[in-house]
Amino acid sequence: MAFTQADLTNIEQAIIELATNKRPVKFVIDGNVVQYSPIELPQLRALRNEIAAELSAADPASNVIFAFRIHGGKGL
Repeated sequence: MAFTQADLTNIEQAIIELATNKRPVKFVIDGNVVQYSPIELPQLRALRNEIAAELSAADPASNVIFAFRIHGGKGL
């Protein structure tokens, strides 16, 4: 299933609504209405992670890793 950034945004909003006890939470992914209750929050978070991973893999620019080395001392 090809996810979109809009799907990720919808999932993140649903997580916020569940976490703040606004329920039931409904959203649409690929034309299907999905409804979650607080007991399903772990599954919703897992779905968010799956969507984010798929979007990240589809965008090569998001796979850039930055590394910094910081040297400390007395400046002598």
